[in-house]
Amino acid sequence: MRARRAGTRWRTAALAAAAAVTAAVSVTTGAEAIAAPAASATARSATARSDTAPPSTSLSAAMAVARDATSGEVRQLVAPESVHGLRVAPATSSGTPVPTLVQPHEDGVAVLTVLTAGQRTVDYPNALAPGQRLEPAGAGALVVVDGADVVGAVEAPWAVDATGRRLPTRYELRGDGGLRQLVDTEGATFPVVADPKYSVGWYRGPVYYQELYWSDMWKAKNLMDRYGKPVTALVSAICAKIPSAPAKAACAYTVNHRYGAYRTQVNSGIAHKRCVKIRNGFGPTDLWAWGIWTKKCIK
Repeated sequence: MRARRAGTRWRTAALAAAAAVTAAVSVTTGAEAIAAPAASATARSATARSDTAPPSTSLSAAMAVARDATSGEVRQLVAPESVHGLRVAPATSSGTPVPTLVQPHEDGVAVLTVLTAGQRTVDYPNALAPGQRLEPAGAGALVVVDGADVVGAVEAPWAVDATGRRLPTRYELRGDGGLRQLVDTEGATFPVVADPKYSVGWYRGPVYYQELYWSDMWKAKNLMDRYGKPVTALVSAICAKIPSAPAKAACAYTVNHRYGAYRTQVNSGIAHKRCVKIRNGFGPTDLWAWGIWTKKCIK
C-alpha cells in the first residue's frame, strides 16, 4: 500500500494502515480478507513515508498475521532470490516497483503483490530455469515446458481488493519469458492483491504439438458445425456408463472442457486470422498437460 502524504489527518492514515494489513492477509489465504488493526504509532509513521512503498511496520504486521492465517512462511521480497529452483524477483507495475511477498511451498512458491490506485498490471520477471518456458493451459492457468516435457504449472491467476472481493484477472506471456498479470480494478477498493503460484519439478511428462493452419481450421469448423452436437451427446452418454468415478470424470472433462475450448479457439482463430496450436500429452500426462491457443500463422 502506498504511504499517505505528510499532512494527512491521523484517522485517515490509521484506516489506510489497517487496509494494508487486511489486504496482505487476504493474499496469503486466497479467500476472505482478515482485518487486523494497526498500532497508532504505525499509523502516524505512515504519513511520513514515501509514495513508492507501503509502511514497513504495517507490512511486518500484515506478514505476521498472514503467517498465522496460512501456517506458512511469508516474507517480503526485496531482491532476487532462488526458491525451490525458481528465481523470483520483486515485481513491477508499468516499470514502478510494487510491494512483493513470497510464500514458499513444497513444490514451488507463491508470489504476492500489492497494487494501489491507478495500477492495473503486474510484471513478474522470468522465474524459470534456462531452457524452460511458459505455455497456456486450461482455465487461465499455464504450464512450464522444458524441451518436449511439461515439468510444472502456474495456477490460474486471482486478485482481491481490500474488502476481499474477487476481481477479474488474466495472464499474458511476455516476449522475454516473464509473466504479466492484468487486473480489472474497476470499482475496487485499494489496495488490490494479486497472486500467481509456481509449481515446478513435481512431475515430468512428455508432450507433442499439432498446428492447425487456415485450411485445417475451416475443415475443423465445418465438421464441428455439422456433427458437433450429435457426436458430443453420444460421447457424453458413453461417459455416463463408465463405472469408475475417476474415469467417468476424466471422460466428461475431455468432452465438455476440451471440445468447448477447441471450438472456441478455432472460431477465434478464423475471426482474427490466426492459426491454432495444440499441446498433447502421452498417457495420463494428457489429462493436465493438454492445452490449446491461437498463434500467428507462419505458413
